[in-house]
Amino acid sequence: MRSQQFGHEVKWYDRPRGDGTPRRAGEGIIEKIRDYDALRKKWIGWADLIYLPDNAHYLDMLEPFRKIGYPIYAPGVEAAELELNRGAGQRAMKAAGIPIMESKTFTDYPAAIRFVQKNQHFLVSKPSGDANKALSYVAHDAADMTYMLERWAQREDLVKAAKED
Repeated sequence: MRSQQFGHEVKWYDRPRGDGTPRRAGEGIIEKIRDYDALRKKWIGWADLIYLPDNAHYLDMLEPFRKIGYPIYAPGVEAAELELNRGAGQRAMKAAGIPIMESKTFTDYPAAIRFVQKNQHFLVSKPSGDANKALSYVAHDAADMTYMLERWAQREDLVKAAKED
C-alpha cells in the first residue's frame, strides 16, 4: 500500500487455499492476479521488483529470472534450503564454526516416542521445511513431549507428512 501511495502500480499474486478457493486478503486494496500462468508469462517481465513474503514457494520458478538479473527480493534457492532443510542449515553453521545444538530427525512417531522415553531431557519438536507449524512444540518434560507425539501420531495427515520429509 505504501508503494501505491507513492504512485507505483502494484499487483499481487496470492496463491489459492489448498481447496482451490481464492484468498480474500487485500481485496479492494490492491489489484490481485489470480491466474498463475499469466503471472509467469506476463507479470514477471512487467515488474520493477518481485517480492516474496516467504522462502517456501515459487523460488524454483523465479531462479532463472534471478540469474538473468530480475530484481527479486527473496532468498535464492540455496539460501532457502538452509532455512527450510534443518539438516542443511545445521551442517552449514557447523562448517562455519558456529556451535549448534544436538538434534535428531525422525520420520515416524513411534521412533520419536521411543527416543523421548530414553532421553528424558529438554525436548523441542521443530518441523523441517514447509511442514505444519503447529508441530513446533517446546515440552515441559518427556511425558509432555510423549503425549504430543502420541496425539500427532493419531492424525493420518501428520503421519503421511512425516514420512514424506
